[in-house]
Amino acid sequence: MPEVRRRWVDVQRDEFKRLGITGKWENPYLTMDFHAERVIAEEFQKFLMNGVLYQARSP
Repeated sequence: MPEVRRRWVDVQRDEFKRLGITGKWENPYLTMDFHAERVIAEEFQKFLMNGVLYQARSP
């Protein structure tokens, strides 16, 4: 993980701990993780290739 991302993850972790939020701090779920980004991109591509993805003006 790049140093900038690591720094902000550490800041957020410290803030959550300060607020009393419990979690798996030694092995957190990170959406910025390259593996997670790859999985999201692969799933998006499946929607695109199956023709179920469309663009609209509003949600």
